[in-house]
Amino acid sequence: MLLEAVATAQKKAPPPSPASTVVEKRRPKLIPLSVWAEEMFGEYAPPIRTIRNWIAAGKIYPPPVKVGRAYFVKPEAEYVDPLIQKFRRSIGRY
Repeated sequence: MLLEAVATAQKKAPPPSPASTVVEKRRPKLIPLSVWAEEMFGEYAPPIRTIRNWIAAGKIYPPPVKVGRAYFVKPEAEYVDPLIQKFRRSIGRY
């Protein structure tokens, strides 16, 4: 009786798919600052020194992470000027 139940359950269950056939392409969690600038601004990217000044002023959100001597940032990060946002909120446009 128990063997019949196990055999029935095995017949109903789909066969397991091998993990090697499922290939996911994942985006990196963090990318170097220079790569982010190239993706964000293209050929008109500002110098790396300017972008480091933006980091110090808090103008990139979410903020980059410093690992050793280099900064790494999330691919979806963007340039945000806090002064302009404050002004827009004060006049009710943002």
